[in-house]
Amino acid sequence: MKIATRTLIVVGAIAWVALIVATFTEGARSPLWWSALASFFIAWVFTRIASGDLAEKRSADLDEYEATLRNRARNIGYWTAILGGTALFIITSIFAGQARNGDTTMLLQAPALILALILATSAAPTGVLAWNTPPRSDDA
Repeated sequence: MKIATRTLIVVGAIAWVALIVATFTEGARSPLWWSALASFFIAWVFTRIASGDLAEKRSADLDEYEATLRNRARNIGYWTAILGGTALFIITSIFAGQARNGDTTMLLQAPALILALILATSAAPTGVLAWNTPPRSDDA
């Protein structure tokens, strides 16, 4: 089960990278972009199921070990948001400079990049939890 879970995480990461690549090469809403988005969502949903949706459980329903894992994963989600938001600011500033010079092509892709950042920030805690959580006793 651990190999399947980690494979899902890798597939989701590859789909996310494909989403970014498709945004820059073919533009948002291209067939590659939609395929990457669908693959990402499918991998994310199955990863949430595999991790027992620990990232979304109420604190009262967690034991001390699970709470520690969840807090660590949320910390990674926080840093993903901070660093991703900073990168997004820099990239869109470059796009705005291009638009000022008359080329708005890349600036029009900014909404797709914002979506990609939101997806990465949302999925990072689940991915970390699923990657680090030891197999359950019924997974033997």
